[in-house]
Amino acid sequence: MSASDFKSLLREELEARGLLGTRASRAACAAHAADRGERALAELAALVGEATMRRALSTRRGEGYVTSYRYVLGYGSLMTEFLVAPVGLDAAQLARVAALGALANLIVTHFDELVDGGSPRSLLLPQSALAVAPTRAGRALLRAGAHFGPPSTRLIVALVALYFARAHDLQCAAMRPHVRRRLSRTIMTMYAEEGRTPREWRRLRGGAAFQKKTALPLVALGLPAWLASAELDETRFQAHCRWLVRVGKFVRWVDDAADVEADGAAGAANLVRHALARRRDRPVADEMLAAGIAKRGRRLVEEWSAFMTGSNEAIHTVLSNVLVAWVGEPEYAGST
Repeated sequence: MSASDFKSLLREELEARGLLGTRASRAACAAHAADRGERALAELAALVGEATMRRALSTRRGEGYVTSYRYVLGYGSLMTEFLVAPVGLDAAQLARVAALGALANLIVTHFDELVDGGSPRSLLLPQSALAVAPTRAGRALLRAGAHFGPPSTRLIVALVALYFARAHDLQCAAMRPHVRRRLSRTIMTMYAEEGRTPREWRRLRGGAAFQKKTALPLVALGLPAWLASAELDETRFQAHCRWLVRVGKFVRWVDDAADVEADGAAGAANLVRHALARRRDRPVADEMLAAGIAKRGRRLVEEWSAFMTGSNEAIHTVLSNVLVAWVGEPEYAGST
């Protein structure tokens, strides 16, 4: 079975379990993301400078960067709302955490694109700078450093300083040092994973499903909610963190299903390719793997619903849009 055939098979399994929504719901979500993202991009341009923003973001996406990056910000915001819904934030704090998630998604996406394009990550953002960013003095140094270097470096440094400043200003951040440390460790691990070579990826086993750049950002999007929540029940906090990790693992499976051929050509690790290779002597191995991935996603949505209390309305349509971006539009009549 080819990579495109497996992706189609996975799309059918996801659709059968109601994870891809409808075309109408996805279109409404995309419009919402574009509107929210465009406003967020304009706000950030006002903070870091229109010229710096334009020169940096057009490096990889050209002068039409606004059209694409507004979705990066918009979906970052909406996905954060989905991920943190179980925490039960009030409207004001939810808006702040969602804005932080949008900012994080922009940083990760732009940084990854630049590194994948050949820019040395140590020049874009030295590890030492990222390590001190959670401190007030470190953020001051970052803001000072944001005036030097090429536009991409200036933008990344400025956005990282802004991210940690906003995270520090969440209403309960000062009282939750263990949450702040967990968030910082997650971000530092993301940074380390971005720098792995194909040979290092091939050596990874076991924990690789967690430690990949496509999984960890979702954990980082959800954690700040516990810096904004008026109450922190440790049992509920740990349960939410474990769920975030499982969401990240599920997303990695779907992402790898879309990237089987590209990862193979690059010599990068790919869960789907390795799983299919191990199962090649088993009957209907492809069907079993696709069904298993889809079942994992269905369980995550059911767990999400079980977390919810009161009259919270389901807002996981954004997950459908994210999945369709990887596996393609469903072909079933029920998707219209």
